[in-house]
Amino acid sequence: MKILHIIAQLPARTGSGVYFSNLIREFKKHGENYAIYGFDESIGYPFTELNEEKCYPVHFKTDNLNFPIVGMSDVMPYDNTRYKDMTEEMVKNWKRAFQEQILKAFDEVNPDIIVCHHLWMLTSLVLDLLGDRGKKIIGICHGTDIRQCVQNERMKEKYVHNLNRLDLAFALSKKQIDEIAQTYGIDKEKIHYTGGGYNQELFYRDDEYKYEEHNSFINVVFAGKIDNSKGVYEMIEAFKSLNYGCDVILNVIGTPVGENVDRIHNAIKGTKNIKLFNAKHQAELADMFRYSDIFILPSYYEGLGLVAIEALASGCFIVSSDLKPLKEVLGEKVNNSKAIEFCPLPKLKNLDTPVEEEIPNYVKTLAKSIDIQVQRAKNGEKIPDEIFKEVKAHSWEKIADRMFEFINSTR
Repeated sequence: MKILHIIAQLPARTGSGVYFSNLIREFKKHGENYAIYGFDESIGYPFTELNEEKCYPVHFKTDNLNFPIVGMSDVMPYDNTRYKDMTEEMVKNWKRAFQEQILKAFDEVNPDIIVCHHLWMLTSLVLDLLGDRGKKIIGICHGTDIRQCVQNERMKEKYVHNLNRLDLAFALSKKQIDEIAQTYGIDKEKIHYTGGGYNQELFYRDDEYKYEEHNSFINVVFAGKIDNSKGVYEMIEAFKSLNYGCDVILNVIGTPVGENVDRIHNAIKGTKNIKLFNAKHQAELADMFRYSDIFILPSYYEGLGLVAIEALASGCFIVSSDLKPLKEVLGEKVNNSKAIEFCPLPKLKNLDTPVEEEIPNYVKTLAKSIDIQVQRAKNGEKIPDEIFKEVKAHSWEKIADRMFEFINSTR
């Protein structure tokens, strides 16, 4: 069996990019895998999940595509173009470049299954090109695609057509099933909930490493995009309000771009226990999680919040905003345990922008939750084994197997 995976952006550095790579790795046991994805030589990220001859990258910042990769979020952890800023000429060149690689891959590989990430322009293009070729075409919703439809309705009407042609669609949460059906007109019986998974080979706990004698610090960590929508600045303000000494350190892992470069440096200026750096690879991030005590996810919106599951699997206590998709995936046993503290979200103007008057109270609740977990770490408390058993159900191995069962059952 041959499986062709398609995504419009880099196969890393974002939740959907990591999802793309992990799914390929787990699907290898089901057949030969091939990939089409956006690529930018200047970013310097090598895609090693597949051999070069099985990859069909679309190169950006070239003569054919003389602009950065187009990202599903307005702010990406690398130089990017926003869909809403694309001109007609840019869209034309973008579609032509992907069309060439899609048709080339199809002719050379003749895949049995085509897996498209994001229910957006590229998935629509794939259906236009290959919808009548007798192959199974699967769509995966990551949440940011629904957000694009809400915030960029003009492009949706123009470039996203009849996604009900998909044989199957996967949702990250049960709540998302209704959203997908309403947003795209996809029959609900075609939509299945699978959740998102973590790489069990990378993210695992190592108590000997975490609690070694010379580790006298409480390490708190955030990893993700440096952006307003992620609640990063509120998290920093909350952490600073707790007035910890240098025995409690906040590690902010991410790459700021644009206006966030100055803003993040100003936010941590003068502090002695807040560090900003980047983790180049998932293995490096996983190692940081294993060494850390607490992970914070203060986002106003997440399609899932997979990074919190990765941190939890690595042995971190969690502080998270009240994200329904994450709570749904984790289940009551984990949600009601000491492993995680949820903070009520402030009122939002839209999907990921808080009402200004609500922010001070959100900072206070974040600070309170952070301190609860810091005290647990200081007291030497550990996450119970039964909680880790619950988390293991969300490994990529389990989720990919479940997805493939749905695919096999589809005519």
